[in-house]
Amino acid sequence: MGPASWKMEKDDWKLTKYYPDYQFYSVKINKEKCTLCQACFTLCPEKLFQIKDNKLMIESGKCVDCTSCTDVCPENAIEIFPEIKRKGENQHNIHQETCKNCGHTFYTFNVETEICHVCMNRDPDWLSPY
Repeated sequence: MGPASWKMEKDDWKLTKYYPDYQFYSVKINKEKCTLCQACFTLCPEKLFQIKDNKLMIESGKCVDCTSCTDVCPENAIEIFPEIKRKGENQHNIHQETCKNCGHTFYTFNVETEICHVCMNRDPDWLSPY
């Protein structure tokens, strides 16, 4: 008897492989809470989140409900819920701004935001990360 890994490929358990035209989960972002820190971008093994042409693209059809994005989100701005439907993509308009404190560029949902998420959450008594 051999290990199960010899008999199955790592993606064989994913329903998205067998039903490519459907999505089984919907991923929603609360734009009021989200700071676009992009931690979810980095940790998501399916690469659901992308920024293209000043739009945040969320490919819910790739979601396998691993909850990595919801676990890492410092603002609790991501929600995953079961929903079987034809595959779709959510798009949200975003703005690229320059932080008035550190000078780095960042993305935001609100055009009036002037400070990046790093500077917003940084204690001014500590050394600057830049």
